[in-house]
Amino acid sequence: MCKYCIAYGSNLNKRQMKMRCPTARIVGHGYLRDYTLVFRRFATIEKCIGEKVPVTVWYIDDESEKNLDVYEGYPGFYRKEYCNVEIEDEILCAIVYIMNSNIQFYELPDRRYLEVMVEGYSDMKHDRDYIYRALEKTRHEIENMMRSGGTINIPQERNMTHSMKLRPKPFENMAIGKKTIEYRLWDEKRRLMNPGDTIVFTNTETGERLKVRIKNIYRADTFGDLKKVLVANKITSANQFSPESMRLYYSEDDEEKYGVVGIEISGE
Repeated sequence: MCKYCIAYGSNLNKRQMKMRCPTARIVGHGYLRDYTLVFRRFATIEKCIGEKVPVTVWYIDDESEKNLDVYEGYPGFYRKEYCNVEIEDEILCAIVYIMNSNIQFYELPDRRYLEVMVEGYSDMKHDRDYIYRALEKTRHEIENMMRSGGTINIPQERNMTHSMKLRPKPFENMAIGKKTIEYRLWDEKRRLMNPGDTIVFTNTETGERLKVRIKNIYRADTFGDLKKVLVANKITSANQFSPESMRLYYSEDDEEKYGVVGIEISGE
């Protein structure tokens, strides 16, 4: 018997679904309302009134469902529920796999899983900002758990390597340890960064490369607000960073659209 199945994580990836469920076909795209996307190392959804998660609905047969049961670790890891989802003005009742809450703490995904999921969002033309929000929510939940005395398991393979360009003078200062904070917009590229990740900076004139480790990430709405955060945390002094100097690179519209970030780095 054929049925509908909701995908919101790695099962959005066409290449992966072709291997898992060769006979599955796309029905349409929409939103699962009153749920939010989070990570417990793998993607899952949680009830959250007023939120929504972009989804794609697949039409699957019994064999495809059996394959998905295996891949999702049903019923021990993920359970199956039936949800109503609106797809192109039609309400469908579909299966959705949701991680059992007693199985896994909140945890950021590893690099490979995240890449598969980002590719899937591109395949289905979903807004990738939902992934970045989920990463932020997961970070927040981890911080809350750590403050309450809990422990987390962060797998080493989740660390990512990012590439960025840097002008000669700041590159030189970073190489000798004089520059320990890099200021950027909190755009799509930076939202994938986490403490522990590696950045490879390339000198824009010489092509020389410098590998550093992300020690911490500080976010703010504006560079002025970011300076206050950094000074308050004794990461920099009041005269070491001029928010006005960032106007050479980013406009006020850029700040308002993305927000900003201070990336604290250390040598490899």
